[in-house]
Amino acid sequence: PALAQIPQGHLLAVDILRLLGTPRQRARILPAVVNGARIAPVLAERGGHHAQDLKTRLSNDGTRWRVDGTKYYCTGAITSQWLAVSALDPDDRLVLAFVERDAPGVSVDEDWAAMGQRSTVSGTTTLDGVTIDSDLVVPYWSAFVKPQLLGARAHLVHAAIEAGIAEGALADAGEHRDIGVERDLLRD
Repeated sequence: PALAQIPQGHLLAVDILRLLGTPRQRARILPAVVNGARIAPVLAERGGHHAQDLKTRLSNDGTRWRVDGTKYYCTGAITSQWLAVSALDPDDRLVLAFVERDAPGVSVDEDWAAMGQRSTVSGTTTLDGVTIDSDLVVPYWSAFVKPQLLGARAHLVHAAIEAGIAEGALADAGEHRDIGVERDLLRD
């Protein structure tokens, strides 16, 4: 199940580019995807009161855009080429900044191992003064001004993963039960 989570965020990022990205943004990132590159969702933060209570900020010093912040449980970030980083812009609107994984100021720790989830190749991602190409900032806030299917598709994939986990757990429990029954029969 951990491996199945990696494409979930990747597919969401591709969907966001398809729905909200400009032709220039799609032309910059999607050819790499077609050639096998993955995009990791770099979204979750600790300590907020809700999903958009973000400390990660996109700022502009007059000459360039930059992003600063720390994200946790960034599924697939360790091995992805691109990171889709949620942040608030100077007007406190939600944006998604597409950042190359090996950009200066990006570090991804291999510190996620909760409940056997090490295979998600997730880690704490720190963005320290990472320069952002303004062409790679998507107005994610605009997805929520009209009906769309981004969340529904992401939830559907996540539900399928959870159903697979449940099916595997039931199969393992049945196998464990059968082993116990066989052991009891051998004792008799």
